[in-house]
Amino acid sequence: MMYRSFSSPEPDPLRRVQVGITAEIVLGSPRKQCNGIGICRIERANHRQAQKRKAGVKGCKRAKALLMGQTSGSIVFYFVKHSLSECCRVKQFRHGHFQLEEAVSLPWDIALELGCPVHSRLCAGTYRVVELGMHWAVTIKVERANLPLAVQN
Repeated sequence: MMYRSFSSPEPDPLRRVQVGITAEIVLGSPRKQCNGIGICRIERANHRQAQKRKAGVKGCKRAKALLMGQTSGSIVFYFVKHSLSECCRVKQFRHGHFQLEEAVSLPWDIALELGCPVHSRLCAGTYRVVELGMHWAVTIKVERANLPLAVQN
């Protein structure tokens, strides 16, 4: 009898993840009332009000993601593919790129857990999408938000 050896597939990088935040991402542009492309806001996946807010956001605007802070001053968003509708996949992840039309503020508690300053925001720009099995990984640069002096003190 002949046996074939098969090489095992690359390990899923998410299996090596120790700490992360599971979040629900509302897609769209904040200035366009969550229409268009990009990230409108970030909510914790287990947030008590998530179900109430879901009713107010229609269409292909929500996605689940695991967020991982990086020492390089960025956050990796591991978007769960099956949480995205077909229209969202086409609209948001077109041609292997994800675009943020404008900077988006991070909720302070999420920023702290990811190792970012309290007043942080995601930088506007076009980011590469990397396909990782059941996820799309997008690494987004984070910067400290410019605040009025009264708020900084």
